[in-house]
Amino acid sequence: MVNASYILCITTTSSVSSADELALKIVKAGLGACVSISPIHSIFYWQDEVKKEPEYQLMIKTKSNLSDKLQTFIKDNHSYDLPEIIFIPILSGDSNYLTWIHQTTN
Repeated sequence: MVNASYILCITTTSSVSSADELALKIVKAGLGACVSISPIHSIFYWQDEVKKEPEYQLMIKTKSNLSDKLQTFIKDNHSYDLPEIIFIPILSGDSNYLTWIHQTTN
């Protein structure tokens, strides 16, 4: 099944507590059906230097028509000056899972 009505949003935080807090707010606001959190190690260029930091990656499953609201919500509730916010279309998936995403988001 091909369906671009759903997306995966990726963002990162600096701690597990901030990841949990942001994920809970996203789900409670109806902007994500599920947020998976994984510890990662990031290497990135920031303010004229290369940084190496532990981070926590959030993978948010949601509807594509919520992307603008979700992006604004993340910016308003994030501790980073420039949070990573990347949207990836979900091209296919189990129809029952996609229906669940649809039913549990605004």
